Amino acid sequence: MNIDLGGESYKQAMDIYKRARVLVPPEWQHRTQFFNALASVPANIAEGTGRKLQGKKYYQNFLLTSRGSALETICWLECLCLNDYLSEAKKKEAQLCQEALWGLSERLAEEITQEDI
Repeated sequence: MNIDLGGESYKQAMDIYKRARVLVPPEWQHRTQFFNALASVPANIAEGTGRKLQGKKYYQNFLLTSRGSALETICWLECLCLNDYLSEAKKKEAQLCQEALWGLSERLAEEITQEDI
């Protein structure tokens, strides 16, 4: 689909989603929480973009929620790595996803604080 649901931040969030979703083993007890946080990142960017017409405050709120979900996902990926749920190759991919999520969270923080949205 070629619809712009939130610009570069949305595209980056979807790329991270595609990469990170395959890392989680089926037996992991926090699987549902991980997927909820992971999916919330691009979903809130898209919804914030849709509500932009309602005003800056609405848009910023959804970006803030997306940023919080990105940081939560970083935490879950760290838990996976620390508890040896992942192979070494998957740990490296998880770390790359964490770095990408951190970069995205910083980008969202900049967008949230912009005066002219």
